[in-house]
Amino acid sequence: MGEVKRQRPYLIFHYAYDRVAQSALRWGNLKLVKTWKTGKLELFDLSNDLSEANDLSAKMPEKTKELDQTLTAFLAQVKATTVQTKIGKDE
Repeated sequence: MGEVKRQRPYLIFHYAYDRVAQSALRWGNLKLVKTWKTGKLELFDLSNDLSEANDLSAKMPEKTKELDQTLTAFLAQVKATTVQTKIGKDE
């Protein structure tokens, strides 16, 4: 119906409340997933792998690093926490 105009060429999803902090950055067909507690990075090409079964981070280390730097800089800019902030429903 129209054109979506974004301030940035990527989307970021981030959560840390009541679970292990995890983030994802989607830029074009690529999706980077970062688990903050372990520092684990996974990279997927969603145009060929919608189920996210084939981690490309080892095959594309420079792209993984670039997307991680973008993600980390954005979260620092908005002062997002990267640690779990609550454990359990009653705390």
